[in-house]
Amino acid sequence: MDKETKRNIKSTADWSSLYSIIKELDYTLLNTREIELVNRQIAKTRASSDLKVAYLSNHTIDTLAPYLTVISAIHGINIESYIAPYDQYFQELLSETSGTISFQPDVIHLDLSVRGLAPLICEKFLSLDDELKLAEQERIISLISQLANLAIKQTSAYLLVSNFLQPAYSQAGIADLKQQQSETEWYSRLNLALIESLKNNNRVFLVDKNNALARVGKENITDSKMLYLAKMELNDVGLQALASELNRYIIAIAGKTKKNLVLDLDNTLWGGVVGEDGVDGIKVGKGYPEGEIYYAFQTYIKNLKQRGIILTLASKNNLEDVEEAFEKRTEMPLGLSDFASRRINWNPKHTNLVSMAKGLSIGIDSFVFLDDNPVERGLVKSTLKEVVVPDLPEDPSTYLNILMRSPYFEKLFLTEEDANKTEQYAANAQREDTREEIGDMSAFLSSLGTKVTIETAKKENIQRVHQLFSKTNQFNVTTKRHGVPEIENFIENEGFDLFSISVTDNFGDLGMIGVVLVEMKDGIAYIDSFIMSCRAMGRAIETVIMNVIKERYLSGAYAKQLVAEYIPTAKNVPVKSFFDDQGFDLVEKGDNGNMRYELKSKAKGAESLECTGIEIYVGE
Repeated sequence: MDKETKRNIKSTADWSSLYSIIKELDYTLLNTREIELVNRQIAKTRASSDLKVAYLSNHTIDTLAPYLTVISAIHGINIESYIAPYDQYFQELLSETSGTISFQPDVIHLDLSVRGLAPLICEKFLSLDDELKLAEQERIISLISQLANLAIKQTSAYLLVSNFLQPAYSQAGIADLKQQQSETEWYSRLNLALIESLKNNNRVFLVDKNNALARVGKENITDSKMLYLAKMELNDVGLQALASELNRYIIAIAGKTKKNLVLDLDNTLWGGVVGEDGVDGIKVGKGYPEGEIYYAFQTYIKNLKQRGIILTLASKNNLEDVEEAFEKRTEMPLGLSDFASRRINWNPKHTNLVSMAKGLSIGIDSFVFLDDNPVERGLVKSTLKEVVVPDLPEDPSTYLNILMRSPYFEKLFLTEEDANKTEQYAANAQREDTREEIGDMSAFLSSLGTKVTIETAKKENIQRVHQLFSKTNQFNVTTKRHGVPEIENFIENEGFDLFSISVTDNFGDLGMIGVVLVEMKDGIAYIDSFIMSCRAMGRAIETVIMNVIKERYLSGAYAKQLVAEYIPTAKNVPVKSFFDDQGFDLVEKGDNGNMRYELKSKAKGAESLECTGIEIYVGE
């Protein structure tokens, strides 16, 4: 970090100013003092935090918090930390007055080592009989399960549990794998058992610490002197690698996952320039080194699509050349149908990205842009500062590793709908084309054959409901980011009604596109959240949903009135007039732009509004 950057960081007076500086930093190039500098300034300028993270461990882990705080801050997430006393993990979760419970964390990171839990395994593995080895394994899994249950019971936090680090060298040396029960096998079975024990809890996630630290080399992650002096099992290299892995979870929990990967074609998705080298001259496919580089890159991108990431193209090319390339080069993992939107023309790429965002009805800040050309990257960086633009070196063999290391596309869960996301957005583009062809809005809506299903949200849908709460920005009247613990409470608590909304039409199945959360209190129904995916906007579906809400709560004696609130953000301007349009009365407007609405059962606005060509099904 140069001196000017340090001076600018020290002189910042607020988080926004600090973030504008540190978002440009590469944390892998920061030394310990620079990490501490940025960490102190984050704490100094913090008015509030996005997430509160508590750390519980049986080895010295204090310096992990600054690393995670700085890495997450570079990604726009402000973390406040609490580090529990050394080796007090059980007490911290048992006592109602402990520091962890009092801190009310959003996330708890539990990082335990075998060295502290089962010293016999670390010191005398070769002399232990198989029965004792198995007993130690079962005891550790039982302990972790107890701690997980305590964390779930005592807090509303997400629990991130590190798995166990397999030693760099086995006590039996190269003969280890010939033992009846090898040390390698023992750690592998321990980590497999840990996966099984935690898999089915929606608030508990296993952090693959063993794999994350193996990437940087297990010989590089420990300072022997500090291990014996201060019980520090990880040095700065290890802490940075673990913090980087934890940050992937933090991004997902904070709802900062990006939705769309925009790709260039020439020398990015394939080698060569199709307009100059011809279809047969571009490099992609198996059997030769340069072709396999791009083949592997495309294969990984295809897997991103399966994870629910939208794929799009922005390429300066002749459309006919590109279509011919995809048609004839069938060995490519990706086809044109894998891309939800395509801008293949000679327009500036930043204007194409803006056009693409409008067509997909998603925010430009949900874009990641990959292009081999530094000029194109620079133009997008300077004109669209919300877009993530990774730097790509000249060597294309590095592209795959850069993309794999990227934390932008991480999700806590993968749902059935994720695999169909690109097709859903592509179908939405077809709907837009149909709308333009028909012209008349009423005729267009009637032509869609829309069917809306509204039903009480079920436990098996928690993962998708959480995605909608955490990722939806435009059609979200309050933008309250309810997490999995709260969603579980809404489903189980009779004081809340949580509804899921699914849609199909003549173009396909849009899946679950919305949720509505209503809290009942003293005969009044409070609309806490009204959320709908951007791909369902502009079709009167929101009016159909509100008609059902009015019918349910105001037509009988169930509620005296509906109360709702609009909380403005930079992105939810499209719903600013939603409650006005639905017949609600504005009763209060705050200085910050918040608007409070009411609708009484006998009021004129309580009547259902007309919706054209939409079939509605209300389930249990």
